[in-house]
Amino acid sequence: MPKRSKKPPLAEDTDRNLFPFPCPKCGEKIIKPGRWFKERDEFVCPFCRHNIFLDEDQRLRFFSEHIQHINNLGLVKRIK
Repeated sequence: MPKRSKKPPLAEDTDRNLFPFPCPKCGEKIIKPGRWFKERDEFVCPFCRHNIFLDEDQRLRFFSEHIQHINNLGLVKRIK
């Protein structure tokens, strides 16, 4: 039986970058460092108090979409 390919881990560079995550209910952007999103499967929107669930596939899709635009759009700022 062939081995399943492992999903590539998220790059460590994303840990210190700030990412905007739009709340699916109210649309407000929750801006947090990448490591914050990596450490949570569930969080609450600070604007509308909606519970947000983020599984591994959604998390990978979220990061891959934003990483493509980091330099071009200036959406992400590095923190120390």
